[in-house]
Amino acid sequence: MNTLKLPKSSNYLLCLLATALLLAMTPVVAMATGAGVDVDELAFIPSDVTVNVGDSVVWTHTDRTQAVHTIQSGDYQGRTCQEVLNAYLPTHEDQYYHTFTVAGDCYYRCTLHPPNPAIGYPGMQGVIHVIGGGTTTSTTTTTTTTTMPNQPPSANSLTPVNISTEPGVAQSFTAGYSDSDGWQNISDAGLSLSGATHNESVHYDPTTNKFTLVGASGDCSPGNGATLTNGFLTLNCGTSNASGLGNTLTVTYNLTPQPPLSGAPYQLIIGVVDQGGANNSKTAGYWIVNRRPSADSVSPMNSMTEPMMSQMFTAVYSDPDGWQNIAAANLYFSGNGGMHNEWLHYLAAPNLFTMMGTNDTCSPGQAKMLTNGYLTLDCSSSSISGSGTMLTVVFQVTPEMPSSGIMYNMFSAASDQAGAAYAIFAGTWQIQY
Repeated sequence: MNTLKLPKSSNYLLCLLATALLLAMTPVVAMATGAGVDVDELAFIPSDVTVNVGDSVVWTHTDRTQAVHTIQSGDYQGRTCQEVLNAYLPTHEDQYYHTFTVAGDCYYRCTLHPPNPAIGYPGMQGVIHVIGGGTTTSTTTTTTTTTMPNQPPSANSLTPVNISTEPGVAQSFTAGYSDSDGWQNISDAGLSLSGATHNESVHYDPTTNKFTLVGASGDCSPGNGATLTNGFLTLNCGTSNASGLGNTLTVTYNLTPQPPLSGAPYQLIIGVVDQGGANNSKTAGYWIVNRRPSADSVSPMNSMTEPMMSQMFTAVYSDPDGWQNIAAANLYFSGNGGMHNEWLHYLAAPNLFTMMGTNDTCSPGQAKMLTNGYLTLDCSSSSISGSGTMLTVVFQVTPEMPSSGIMYNMFSAASDQAGAAYAIFAGTWQIQY
């Protein structure tokens, strides 16, 4: 929009009849400018002014007295202003601009309010003719929408964490989520189990008030008594629940791990997604689902061996999650009340034997000896075999001369991939003089 203002030296047409005290000063001047009016065609109030739609009119306060001027639209001689004019010009050179957008005759009144009410004048009226012809004016309305950035939701907390349970034992987890736009803006709240070889995921949808379990068919509502299962994990909806308050959503998942899930630690991960697709996740801790291994027996249980004579010990271990879940099978010899000890280990993952007192290792059946000066392990005659839940380890050992006269108490121990362990007293071994 372009506007023009007449120079102060121009001849002004009175907006209203000035009194003698105003020294015949012209209080308000109006001029029009735009696509339909050029500088030579400027019109002054109270004369009629003709402009095109899209043209602008400016009223200027040119009275150097302390008078206040108002410009308002109204109804005069059947003319009703289609557009509201409402200006308050308190001081000299104040201006009021209006751009006309509707064709028609717009009546206005210009009123002088001098400091002394006794000499005031009610004002004079004028008409502005707004036409649509002559100049083609295109009016475009632009709507600007300010979109506030969506704040992602937050996965806040989970309790309990860092726990170990056996399969078949129900465990409840309570997760906390939040969204700055209100908990109702959350579209999915989840709890995931991430293991080395297996993953599980359970979800709650606040919009439908339903639980789902990946790999299980159907869904269920909190507290309705139904269960969802996929063979590895069971969700009991009857003892699961959800509640929202303000920005916070709290969900309790009642989960029962099944035997195929046993034998491993799982990372517990909570995740949340909002209606706009923003998401957040957090690793809260771990959950070990496991049945402990067992050290079952050692034979011979009680024996006597001369120094430098070979002795074979057969140790049997088991794990209800399969013999492959056993991480280490150990045979300990504690001599002279613990004053002298020998430890033998079979490590399943690397398939190696180790012995305390030496950094060397060997594989079952390998033509190699491990020795620490008191005991020697013959790897070529030592072996392992596994079937089902049972692991059998054969340790072929020879006591060296420094072991003469030592009475050893034997202990057998097993640990599994999840860190569970079990040990037994397995008998005695006497080394003769």
